[in-house]
Amino acid sequence: MAVVSVSMPDNLLEAVDTYAEQQGYSGRSEIIRAGVRSVLSDSPSARNSEVRLVTIVALFEYGDAKVERQIASTCHRYPELVIADTHGHIDGCCFELIAVYGSGDDRAHFIQQLRSISGMLAVERAATGVTGSIALSTALGVDTNSG
Repeated sequence: MAVVSVSMPDNLLEAVDTYAEQQGYSGRSEIIRAGVRSVLSDSPSARNSEVRLVTIVALFEYGDAKVERQIASTCHRYPELVIADTHGHIDGCCFELIAVYGSGDDRAHFIQQLRSISGMLAVERAATGVTGSIALSTALGVDTNSG
């Protein structure tokens, strides 16, 4: 494994050390590698090259039925992509937690559609490290290798 030197301000290094300790990382290198993997998984080439399981959190004002209807409508336009969604509340806001499984182009278009909804406060995504049938079997609790 190659050794890489990274420069960062003291306050950022302290935050890295604190986070690594709190989350059980073995050290700085492990947390930096995890961060780099996360950034790379969000790159256009990674988004477009693999079928992935991705979670999306869409945040909007509590009681905004118009936004809620538009989210539902968007999810229904992508039945091959959206595998699950749930609604919840936090700090006076509503959120939809949406699990999608599909290609990067489809995911990117779906996320763009969500972000274009007027009244949406935030739309964030997190890609898992699993792809292909492993992601699907993990998400659905199904053994895709059995007959």
